[in-house]
Amino acid sequence: MAIKKKKQVEKLKKQDKALAKLPSLEKEKKSFKKGESLLERLLVKKKMRAVKPKTKPAKSRSKKR
Repeated sequence: MAIKKKKQVEKLKKQDKALAKLPSLEKEKKSFKKGESLLERLLVKKKMRAVKPKTKPAKSRSKKR
């Protein structure tokens, strides 16, 4: 899913508090002319939040003697 329109990004910012803290598109374009685009970084951040750390399954103690 690629977000290309400015309105879509602004809508996402309203929905997501973490995205609302990010600077506007104009500022982003000036500061990130090379390398990753704003949208790629937004998607990576969303994915990073969606991934939960792996936990080991609880060991059953009832079988130990």
